[in-house]
Amino acid sequence: MEGVANVHLDALEHGDTIAFMHSVQDGAASKSYGLAVAALAGVPKEVIKRARQKLRELESISPNAAATQVDGTQMSLLAARRRHRPPLKRWRISIRTP
Repeated sequence: MEGVANVHLDALEHGDTIAFMHSVQDGAASKSYGLAVAALAGVPKEVIKRARQKLRELESISPNAAATQVDGTQMSLLAARRRHRPPLKRWRISIRTP
């Protein structure tokens, strides 16, 4: 696809911790850092621990099992939010009505 490139941030791992080097590299990353990023974002340690257990289970079944479970389709979060939002016209009427 023209104008699209696959790049990743260079990272260093030390045990269960990761440091992103703020250096953009060509191509895909050698592995997923989703759990490390979740930990950096403040996801509770028990959730990360359980996710690591599940990942090990998947990888014991098949080395690529975790990757093959994802179909690549991105859900539209904005479309889901719009469905639950009341129509603006009705909202304006309720504000004006005593």
